Amino acid sequence: MNIEELMELDKDTYGTDLRPMVYLKNDNIKITETKIDIGSTPEDLKKWAAHERNATLMREKNFNDGVNYFDTLQKLDIDLIQDVPSGWNLFDPPKKHELADLIRSIASVGLIYPIYVLQHTSGVYSVICGRSRLLAFANLFQATGLDKYRFIPSYIIKESETDELFVRTMIIESNLRFRSISKLNLIQSLITIYEVMQRCKNFRGESNVAVEVAKTFEVSETTVFNYIKVRDLCEEALTLLYEDRLKLKAALYLARVSKETQKNILERFGIAGVNKVYKLKLITKEGNISLEELEEKIEELKTYTMPKTKIILEVDRRFVNPLLEYLLNFKKEHVNPFANKYTRGVTTSVFKLRYDAEAMGLYAKQNIIDEITLRKLVSKLSYEKIG
Repeated sequence: MNIEELMELDKDTYGTDLRPMVYLKNDNIKITETKIDIGSTPEDLKKWAAHERNATLMREKNFNDGVNYFDTLQKLDIDLIQDVPSGWNLFDPPKKHELADLIRSIASVGLIYPIYVLQHTSGVYSVICGRSRLLAFANLFQATGLDKYRFIPSYIIKESETDELFVRTMIIESNLRFRSISKLNLIQSLITIYEVMQRCKNFRGESNVAVEVAKTFEVSETTVFNYIKVRDLCEEALTLLYEDRLKLKAALYLARVSKETQKNILERFGIAGVNKVYKLKLITKEGNISLEELEEKIEELKTYTMPKTKIILEVDRRFVNPLLEYLLNFKKEHVNPFANKYTRGVTTSVFKLRYDAEAMGLYAKQNIIDEITLRKLVSKLSYEKIG
């Protein structure tokens, strides 16, 4: 069994599909759904309700108390272990050089960390954590024929003792800790964990879920909410985002309008146009619009220039204070009159200064710059209003 054979195992998707749907390049398969009323009997409904209750209780127990697997370590025949169902593991298989490094490591010092497998009621095993290690063993056994590579140390978790969503959380968290992942993997995993936590009693509130997800992924809560918003993107936009061809900020503006409007914008405006966020912001400002209105806006934007720009300066410390004084005079003579007339004295909408806080702090302590000048320069209110 080689990497291609193991990765291309034919397996059905079952359980709850939490992934945002997306068609990747060269995928012409279209999926349609038809709901059929099978006429459930009262007994069927009771059984289903009992099943749901038991599943919820097990889920709460798993997330609250964890799952005991340390007493179940044994060596399993690699031929008995398959991949988890499609849609559970969102991560790409290891690259060839990564797998080669892992094979060399295992051949030299052996397997340091056992893998984790799910034992199905049918007796079949699915790898939860350690797919790359399993692939390494498969390749080593194929190359050497040695029994020590045919049997891999495995912690076994029984399907009857755990919940599907807990297993999927284990898969995501183990990959986050041990692998570098692509933006596609990150977004899909973050959304999946968000959906999982919402199904747990302890994480009903949206803000509570965001806090926990942010801790898991070591990102800000704002990042979590931004990635959650991309669930509202059409399939084409999701694909572009996952392929890093669509900026996240542009994706967030697209998500404000209907999927039909998103498709029209992508088709008429193109990826390059959509990634010009200042233009996309104007297009999506009024929400859903007709094709005719969209065409008019695109025509208008052909001669439209961005209202703001950034200028980055790097200056020797000997000239920092004269530069600050010059900028303060510029703000007083040009920015403040405009702000007082049009923005109630608030200057940040037309002029904003950013700087290296650590460097400026040291310069102020050493009297290289005048700290009062800096404060006036970065103030939101005009110079005249703060005196």
